[in-house]
Amino acid sequence: MDKNLFGISAIIASLALLVWSIGETFAYPQGPNVSLGSNPIVTILCSNSNGTGNNVNGFNNFTTPYQVPSGFDFIITDMGADAYNPTQIQIDNGNGYYSVYMHYWRGDGVPQTVTWNTGFNVPDGASVRCSSNGDGFISGYLAHQ
Repeated sequence: MDKNLFGISAIIASLALLVWSIGETFAYPQGPNVSLGSNPIVTILCSNSNGTGNNVNGFNNFTTPYQVPSGFDFIITDMGADAYNPTQIQIDNGNGYYSVYMHYWRGDGVPQTVTWNTGFNVPDGASVRCSSNGDGFISGYLAHQ
């Protein structure tokens, strides 16, 4: 009887330890699952020094378009404008470029950034370009489809 009582109490203690050890788990970091291997980060500089030279809506230069690779979606999560110049994002899904976001500057000498939790989705095969008359950027990651 003592052996059975000891065995039953050991099983109960093991189950209690198992239940206690199963708690909430959190992945680090808590946000988009981005890594250098499976979801590479892409940053595009929007400065006027690397633009195509066309003037659209008062923007002097747009960057050379970035073609989203096959099998991926480009999720734009961050955008920045320098202290005195706005930044604009344009996407072409095959029907010509259209603006999806324009970020204006404050004009007080402080660079501005915008971060989105969900971001803008640029689908497989589409092109994205940006423009800033100063030192703007857009950044995000490539997500597998």
